[in-house]
Amino acid sequence: MKTLMFATMYVPDKGALGRYFNYLDRYKNYASMGISNLIFIDDGSNPSDLVGLKIPIFLSLPPELPPVSIYTFPDHLGRLTLEDFPGWWRSFKFSAILAETYGFERILHLESDAVILSEALKDYLSEKTSGWSVLWCPFYKMPETQIQVICKDQFEAVKQVVPRAKEPEFCLPFTSVIQDFKGDRHHEVGLEIPPDADFSCQLGG
Repeated sequence: MKTLMFATMYVPDKGALGRYFNYLDRYKNYASMGISNLIFIDDGSNPSDLVGLKIPIFLSLPPELPPVSIYTFPDHLGRLTLEDFPGWWRSFKFSAILAETYGFERILHLESDAVILSEALKDYLSEKTSGWSVLWCPFYKMPETQIQVICKDQFEAVKQVVPRAKEPEFCLPFTSVIQDFKGDRHHEVGLEIPPDADFSCQLGG
């Protein structure tokens, strides 16, 4: 199935590009997941701060998406409070518009500070053909929205999401929360990543 992989992005200055270089370096590890294109959906960074990544930057939709690119909005919505982040909501919802515009059948949402570590999880996520699936964060006992697979039957649900001043973990309409894989927000909560982890989120940096 034709799969679009995306991460939300905001780069306050050139010095903040490190995490995205790391993400691009990890991207080659996901080739077995059938990903057709990778795009960063950017919340109004200064384009001059993005050019260091040396990938195409678009301020409007091109006729075709290159294999790796950035789409940036002209304005920065940002984060207003701990729970109110309109920039993230706009970028997240826009992924469904991109997917429909370019004929993708699946969306893999993998944030820039999250990583898939095991072949078992790669295989599981790449085999999803319907629904809206997320993993599980055991430390906080909540869905882990940094890694999601959204299939074509749920694109309209993404577009219809109403942004709220509330964490997406508690208001997005997932159809499945998968608790069979080992992972957590290790860096955020001060835990070492175990050697048998399937994923890790909130890596920092």
